[in-house]
Amino acid sequence: MELVYSILCILGSSVYLAYLFWKKNKDSNFWDKSMQIKGLLGGIGLFLMGIIMLYRYFFN
Repeated sequence: MELVYSILCILGSSVYLAYLFWKKNKDSNFWDKSMQIKGLLGGIGLFLMGIIMLYRYFFN
């Protein structure tokens, strides 16, 4: 089951990060930019969590 969660985590965060990059608005205010950065960090964290779970599945 851990394999399924790690793959879903990786795929979900990849789709989320692609959406954030596609939806990026150039002329936005500071609040929008800070929320964009917060979303990017969350997506990267989710992606790394999926990679770590996948690593632990195969090498533990």
